[in-house]
Amino acid sequence: VELTEKIALREGFGDVLAEGAYRLAEKYGHPEFFMGVKGQEFPSYDPRGLQGMALGYATQSRGADHIRGEVQDVSLYGVNTWRVTRDRNIEKVDPLTWEDKPLLTKEIPAFSG
Repeated sequence: VELTEKIALREGFGDVLAEGAYRLAEKYGHPEFFMGVKGQEFPSYDPRGLQGMALGYATQSRGADHIRGEVQDVSLYGVNTWRVTRDRNIEKVDPLTWEDKPLLTKEIPAFSG
């Protein structure tokens, strides 16, 4: 709790942490320790059970982001709710495989703009 307050108030080392993981790793000369894409940290949940979300984290235009891609929605609900999947006759998307994920990761952000 004390460290959280220091981050919020930007006091002491909390000021450094408030800048985020990318700048922290850069400041101490180890950018290879940063876990994220385009300077944005990965969200706090693990995408290993949703292959499309993992691919989206690595490739989305604004960094490790699940909002723009939304491949996880198709994967989680396993239904044909997106025009992108209907137009390509993709009936069901298995969240645990890579099948159709590259196509969906490319097409869904373009479709949803």
